[in-house]
Amino acid sequence: MSVGSGPQKTETRAVSGVSALQLNTSGDVQVSAGPTTSLTIEAPADVLPLLTSDVVGGTLEMSIKDGTSVRTRNPIVYRLTVPKLDQIEVNGSGDVTFPDLATGTVRVAIDGSGTVTLGGTADRQEVEVSGSGNYIGDRLATKTAQTTISGSGDVTLQVSDRLEATVSGSGTVHYRGNPSVTKNISGSGEVTPG
Repeated sequence: MSVGSGPQKTETRAVSGVSALQLNTSGDVQVSAGPTTSLTIEAPADVLPLLTSDVVGGTLEMSIKDGTSVRTRNPIVYRLTVPKLDQIEVNGSGDVTFPDLATGTVRVAIDGSGTVTLGGTADRQEVEVSGSGNYIGDRLATKTAQTTISGSGDVTLQVSDRLEATVSGSGTVHYRGNPSVTKNISGSGEVTPG
């Protein structure tokens, strides 16, 4: 295990052709829209060499090197600028924030205790939460939405026309807007306006 106790350092990574994001480690990913793709990582200097950032088939996979583990006193901060992003996946306890998303359909998958926060506009959002993760999309204006929660996760979204929600367990879907709602609940979960 590497314990990041050294000074914080910012490193620029060369990435291109990114349309999707996969976070497989803890950290705070701050995404913004821009004409070109760029990525910087802020972390303790002794941890940076252990952090990987590979683009595979258009997906930026942010992980740690195989056979290593990392624990830091200060959070690892990723700053990503992309022209467009339509898929976000968080595996673990990481957080992703993208306040100015603009796309047709955005797909979000959270497996673990991570949090994804989105704002902006999209025609449709598809959200899947497994575990205790949180999705905060009440500032992302969409026409239609489909969401599935397995576990105790929490989903908040904004949708104007149609919402399809499936909850297995104790999760909760909160929605803003006045859509037609189709819900399928097994367990103590809820689908509720507000």
